[in-house]
Amino acid sequence: MQLDFIRKEDDGTYEAVKGAFIDSTIVEAIEVSRATKQLVRVVQDGVIMLLAADSNPRTIRREFMRTRQGCIHGIIPPYPPSNLDHETELQDDRRRDEYEELVSLRLEGIVSYRSAELKDRLLAPFEPLNAEAWEHYNQRQSTSQGSYQLEFATRWARFMQYEMSRRVPLDQYAEATYREAALLPGASSQAAAVSTLVNYWKYGAQLYAYVHGT
Repeated sequence: MQLDFIRKEDDGTYEAVKGAFIDSTIVEAIEVSRATKQLVRVVQDGVIMLLAADSNPRTIRREFMRTRQGCIHGIIPPYPPSNLDHETELQDDRRRDEYEELVSLRLEGIVSYRSAELKDRLLAPFEPLNAEAWEHYNQRQSTSQGSYQLEFATRWARFMQYEMSRRVPLDQYAEATYREAALLPGASSQAAAVSTLVNYWKYGAQLYAYVHGT
C-alpha cells in the first residue's frame, strides 16, 4: 500500500515523515495495521505509539498530546481509556504547567533544568559495545547526514548514561532524555538514533527491549 505520512524503518518501526500532522500519522498507521493484521509501532516527535486496526484515533491523539506535554511517559498502548477521571485531569494540568515552564527555561538558553550538570552529561564518554566496531562505524559516517545523526545518537546516549549512573530505570528516562537532547541544535530522527545505539552502544540491548516492548 502507498504510504504518504509514515515510512517503515529497517527494524520494522514506522516513523512519521517530516511535517506530517499527528492525525494523518495515526490514521495511516491504523490502515497499515488493518492491512497487515498486526500491531504497528510508529514514532512521531520522539513519542512511540502502538496502534491496532481498531484503535481509536481520538484517544491515541489525546495520549500523544499528553506525552508531548510531559503529562505521561512510556509507549502509548493501542487502547487507552476513553475518558480521563477528574483526578487525572488535575494532575495533567499540574504536569503541563511544569513542563511548559521547563521548556521555556530551556528555550531561553538554560537548556536543562539540571543546567549545572549539563556540561558533565555532554562530556561524559560514550560507552560503545565494541570499541573497534564503533571506530569503524564512525569512519564510515563521512557524509554530513551521517555525522549529523551520529552526533545526535551519542548525545542522547550520554544523557541516558547519566541517568543510569543515578540508578534510574531506563523506561523512566529514555523518552525524556530523547526530547531533552532534541532541544539542542542538531536533532535527528529517533528511529535513526535507536538503530545506531542498538548496534553500537553498550546498553543497546536495553534500549531495544524498551522500544520494542520486550
